[in-house]
Amino acid sequence: MDNETLPSAPPGGPHRVFLSGNVFNFGPNFERVAAYLRTAGYDVTVGPRAAPGVQMEFPRAELAALFGRMDAIVTSAQENYSRDVLAAAGRLRVLVSPWLGLENIDMASATELGIPIGFAAQPENYLGVAEATVACLGVLMKQIRQKERSLLESGWSGPHDGRMIRGKTVGLVGFGRVGAAVAARLQGWEVRLLVADPYTDTSRIEAAGGRLVPLETVLRESDVISLHAFLSPETRGLIGDAQLRLMKPTAFLINMSRGGLVDEGALTRALVDRRIAGAALDVFAAEPLPADSPLRVLCGDRLILTPHNAGNGIEGADASLRTVAENLARGLAGEPPLYLSNPDVLPAWRARLARLAAQGSV
Repeated sequence: MDNETLPSAPPGGPHRVFLSGNVFNFGPNFERVAAYLRTAGYDVTVGPRAAPGVQMEFPRAELAALFGRMDAIVTSAQENYSRDVLAAAGRLRVLVSPWLGLENIDMASATELGIPIGFAAQPENYLGVAEATVACLGVLMKQIRQKERSLLESGWSGPHDGRMIRGKTVGLVGFGRVGAAVAARLQGWEVRLLVADPYTDTSRIEAAGGRLVPLETVLRESDVISLHAFLSPETRGLIGDAQLRLMKPTAFLINMSRGGLVDEGALTRALVDRRIAGAALDVFAAEPLPADSPLRVLCGDRLILTPHNAGNGIEGADASLRTVAENLARGLAGEPPLYLSNPDVLPAWRARLARLAAQGSV
């Protein structure tokens, strides 16, 4: 995408932007973020970089030097933005994430301190994950991997025991943007849709053709269970040995949300013992997936593994760059980000901007 289509830095600069060095661990598409920021006229400081998959804590002694002069921060998911980090950024007017997941940011402290969080809630992001979910559902139910292997090994004949999706029960755990988009994409497939989400209004679920039920019901009755919940203390380890034992031996589990939702040891045992039919995982408790993970050994006909990018694509990468650009420009111009994760921040943010203006920092 041509950078000329992206907004330039707003007047009143130079605007100092701290760019997480870890964005470069997510592939060449994210290297375009740094190039765009400099071309658009921002004063960019690239932060320290950790090894891929390592969650980084900023040294307390370096917080003032790293963040004290910054007007904006572009994060990655690979470092923690604690209250100490946010408090050290006394000039900060906006924090921007190129991702949907914000578990690495102390949201309560950001809201209290008057720091708006712009994130990547553009349709290309969550719709890409929804498409990947439905694609994996089809591959698992139709036994595409087994049939491909049969062709390659035997030359032609193969298993004929894939199953119809029509008439089956699909269970969604979580009905936010991604879960609702999965439900929309299953319209016309003639499936029975069950949803477990205590925080979603029943009318939204019913309008999508689903029925709100307890998690236990989803586990017991579904032929495919797909996880779309945010990771929190409440949901960490949501699917463990007890929950997997409730599933049908013919059922599949899909996790495109967060690895911490699933006890990977319990899932491995369930697959080995054939207590469930299979699974598709795009996310893991530790990322990258460790080389010695038993899941790697099991990967094959009954287990699909992808490196936390199943929903990614060219359109999504372009949209993420546009969203970062738009959220930065709006936040630094005193307008709420296009996608604002903490809308309750607005009164405190206005007060923060007024204080900075009075100090001559804006």
